[in-house]
Amino acid sequence: MTHHGSEAAGHRITNVAVLLRPSVSRAARDSRTRLGELLRAAGCDDPEWITVAAPGWPSTAVRAAVASGARLVLAAGGDGTVRAAVEGIWGSAAVLGILPLGTANVLARNLGIPRQLEAAIQVALFGRERALDVGRTQEGLFLVAAGMGLDARMMSAREARARHRVGLVAYVASALRHLADPAFEVAVECDGGAQLQRLVAAALVGNVARLPLGIRLHPGAVVDDGRLEVVLIHPRGPVGWIRVAAALVGLSDRGAVELLPARRVEIRATSPQPMELDGDAVGWATSLTAQVHPRAVLVRVPR
Repeated sequence: MTHHGSEAAGHRITNVAVLLRPSVSRAARDSRTRLGELLRAAGCDDPEWITVAAPGWPSTAVRAAVASGARLVLAAGGDGTVRAAVEGIWGSAAVLGILPLGTANVLARNLGIPRQLEAAIQVALFGRERALDVGRTQEGLFLVAAGMGLDARMMSAREARARHRVGLVAYVASALRHLADPAFEVAVECDGGAQLQRLVAAALVGNVARLPLGIRLHPGAVVDDGRLEVVLIHPRGPVGWIRVAAALVGLSDRGAVELLPARRVEIRATSPQPMELDGDAVGWATSLTAQVHPRAVLVRVPR
């Protein structure tokens, strides 16, 4: 089912499903007509539309579409929509295409997928296939990051509504609101090694290097290197947060940000903490266990 852009006019593309979560953003809600027009122009006349919005339903609907014959699933939305699509195609031979209609679109940015919708469709339909690592936790899969603490508080339902209204600026406002939240103790064990004890504001397990606003949270991360990057953020007072900010944009050493590569990591907190997967809040827990599944999903990327 791999085609080249120059061949689009001569091929009719079949066995495509489009996951569009209309509750995610205004762009997503307003995009079905435009998406349909652009897909038809590219040779994809009759995709199966998956437009469910309730939590837990998108991946089930994607799984059903794949079982019915879909071989290319287009995730039209943000990183949460991409994650739902991957949950749905997990374990199958289906390929993922990304149409970045969300606020941050972190995975798409790291893969070089264009934000402009028509160009993204060309990549999704005719791009080359790249096998990406997938992280797996007790709460589900992730391709960008799993985290507990400060970052998860930023991804709460209230904060998500703000992001959809005002965009990336809401990430900064949310971070500032939560800087005074109390730190928590964690025990961290990477690949069965020695246990580390830390007092942190946030503990994350990442799979990509670049985040929005110039942040390089885990600069050594590569999406297909077979490992994850554990990130422990432990500032000490207001000056510590200045050091964290400087480290995250590459202006200083990372004394307040500790990086640990791992294929499997267990992070245990002494008190329940909010959790997030790829920007979606997934409840509270006292532990985060993550393992990498190397090159586990095929994604269309630019040639």
